[in-house]
Amino acid sequence: MLAQRTAAGVGCELKCGADCMNISAKRITLTLPEIGLIAMTRGALGVGIGLLLSNALEKEERRSAGLALLAVGVLTTVPILMRLRNELK
Repeated sequence: MLAQRTAAGVGCELKCGADCMNISAKRITLTLPEIGLIAMTRGALGVGIGLLLSNALEKEERRSAGLALLAVGVLTTVPILMRLRNELK
């Protein structure tokens, strides 16, 4: 297989014998605060899951803190995904 970048640097063309497949990607521009928001969302989600799986706190404390962080992570992900989906259209 031979991979070549297109002139715009947006896609990749794979040549497999007589068959060709063109894969292209869209670019999304994110600001630094948006990248920070995405990182904090992923962090809250990860810490929430970690608390739910660990034995660090008492069972009830761990469960309520873990579920709260998990909920924050999931609920803040929805607007980010909606924005990215709208930008890709």
